[in-house]
Amino acid sequence: MPDLATVRYAVEGHVCTLTMDRPEVANAQNTQLIDDLDAAFDAAGADDEVRVVVLTGAGRHFSSGHDLKALVGDVEADEWRLLRETPEGKFEHEKVMYFDRCLRIRDFPKPTIAAVNGSCVAAGLMLACMCDLIVAADDAMFSNPVLRMTGAAVEILVEPWEMPARKAKEFLLASEKLSAADAERLGMVNRVVPADRLLAEAHELAEQVATELRRLAQRLENTRILTVCGGRPFRAQSQALERGCHVVVGTPGRIGRHAEKQTIDLNSLRVLVLDEADRMLDMGFIDQVMEIVEPCPIDRQTLLFSATFPEEIEQLSEAVERRPQRVSVELQVEPDMLVQQVFECGHG
Repeated sequence: MPDLATVRYAVEGHVCTLTMDRPEVANAQNTQLIDDLDAAFDAAGADDEVRVVVLTGAGRHFSSGHDLKALVGDVEADEWRLLRETPEGKFEHEKVMYFDRCLRIRDFPKPTIAAVNGSCVAAGLMLACMCDLIVAADDAMFSNPVLRMTGAAVEILVEPWEMPARKAKEFLLASEKLSAADAERLGMVNRVVPADRLLAEAHELAEQVATELRRLAQRLENTRILTVCGGRPFRAQSQALERGCHVVVGTPGRIGRHAEKQTIDLNSLRVLVLDEADRMLDMGFIDQVMEIVEPCPIDRQTLLFSATFPEEIEQLSEAVERRPQRVSVELQVEPDMLVQQVFECGHG
């Protein structure tokens, strides 16, 4: 269990609960809290027994956003605050500590649930929206007033993907506040529950998700799946690989680096899946893919998926597959099967 100053880390069954623990400042996010959250998610990701992570806040509020006092108040400056003395330094701080850290939670390989209590403001909302699901207490309030305060620099404004686009613009441009009920109605929140039942309801949902994951993998006892990609600590991935896993999902660059450092053994690979091959071709990853394929056993099974099949993909298939069987899927709809319906809605 990690030793953290501002985050409580607890595991019960297959559910890990991370509780931001700065209730005296409404769980405002300073450098320590952001670093502790990062370490806590690393620990939960490396724990094979953890299948779902619940994120919540201690006290009355989920999070009031970034700790502005730590940035501009009369407190001892840390290295990040000193870096912000130049425009370039400010951008670097916000990109690394705000933008990149949030994306790590969004891309976390296990399901995540935000259990939102009280105020969920600015960076607090940004943090909650990185989770896969949001359960809100009936007294929760959501707002993101960054455009009114300082303007959006490297904020992750995911609202247009969380609610209808026009309502998202209104929410941001007018710095509106949303009740839990309104957030659920607009699709930002999955469910609203009584405040005194928040964690219980979040844990019930987490157990439901964990059980479903176990059901999907029931034919493989103790199935371990690991995601390895850039932007995440290499050492934690290496440790997880050393413990062993059944399935590795990753990007060519990071898998290639693990192969180079000999932290992954491709000699024992049985099935190789190359997904979105045309996208990897467009992004210039094919050379890295071929370096990964080279040490793999020749008797492996190789599956290649591509939305398009140009000549370059044909050549890739010939290079990595033996006697491939091509399966094409096309969506065809007969014109007479299309039905158009028009409804006239009266007033009153």
